Amino acid sequence: VWGAVIFTALSALGAILVFVSSWLLVPLGVAAWGPVWCFVFLWAGWFIGGIATYSVGRYLGRPMVRRLLPEPVISRYEGRIPTGGRFLPALLVTVTVPSDIAGYFFGLVKYPAGIYLSALAIGEIPYGLAAVFLTDAFLQRKLALLLFLAGLVGLAGLQAWRRRGGRSVSETP
Repeated sequence: VWGAVIFTALSALGAILVFVSSWLLVPLGVAAWGPVWCFVFLWAGWFIGGIATYSVGRYLGRPMVRRLLPEPVISRYEGRIPTGGRFLPALLVTVTVPSDIAGYFFGLVKYPAGIYLSALAIGEIPYGLAAVFLTDAFLQRKLALLLFLAGLVGLAGLQAWRRRGGRSVSETP
């Protein structure tokens, strides 16, 4: 139980801090609990981290975000958060902008919490599944499955990139 709590907390930390990656924990989680429970703990940590980053941006504001994120990161992503409080643009951002960055900006622009958290919950699923099942295939030395899953992830990423057409999310209708 404590291992799962620590794993989830470290996953949350990975979703809060730019320089911490929870992907490095995935092989340990897969080995300890199997792919399904590893996914659940990983997703829960990322979701908790998203709540934390949103809260920091919304309630502690720009001065705190500037302390947590390097200026080049702020400059690069600041304009990518859509306005208007719609779900689909928020979902597109959560799947195209690193989650350890997006939450701060959604909070800064005071995006409706329910919409952001719904988009976050759904947007983290493909990354969690990819991390866990690719790792599981690697650990089990299932090269064909690993290549198939990696190909699916690559095709999904290419399709998302093509649909976006090079436009920033704030330019989507």
